[in-house]
Amino acid sequence: MLQEKQGKELSVRNGDRLSAAVVLALGLYVSFEALKLKFGSITRPGPGFYPTVLALLLVGVSAVLVFRSLRSEERLLQVSFGGRTGHIAITAVAIIVYAAVLEMVGFLPCTFALVLMLMRGIGKVAWPRAIVLTGAGTVVVYVIFTQLGIPLPKGLLPF
Repeated sequence: MLQEKQGKELSVRNGDRLSAAVVLALGLYVSFEALKLKFGSITRPGPGFYPTVLALLLVGVSAVLVFRSLRSEERLLQVSFGGRTGHIAITAVAIIVYAAVLEMVGFLPCTFALVLMLMRGIGKVAWPRAIVLTGAGTVVVYVIFTQLGIPLPKGLLPF
C-alpha cells in the first residue's frame, strides 16, 4: 500500500480502494447489528428501520466505489503534511479536554475557552475581536439551547 515516504510527503497506492473497502466493512457490520433490531414498516418504522436503511445505502455506495476502483488503473495518492497539520492534533486534544471537564466546569466557561483558543491559536484572530466574537457566540448558543429546553452543564456557575 505504501510506496515511499520522503520528508513530509507520503504516497499511497489505491487510496480509493482502501477507504471504500473500510467503509464497506463498516456498513456491513452496522447492517448486521441493525438487523437485530425490530425493523417495522415504512408507515410505522421500528427502532431498526433507519439504521438498517442507512447502513444498506452505505454498503451500496461503498461497494460501487470498490468496484470502480478495481476497474480503474492504479492511482497514486499524494498526501502532504504541511505546517498546519499539527492543528488537527491540537484541536482533537482541545475537544477531548473540553468533553472531560464540561460537566465539572460548565458549558459557558468551557465553550468560551475552547472557541477562544481555536480562534486565537489556529485562526490567528486578534484578541479584542476573538473575545467579542467568542463571548457573543457562546451566549447566543447558550440562550438558544436553554430556550429549546436543552439542559446544559452549569458547573461552577449558578446559572
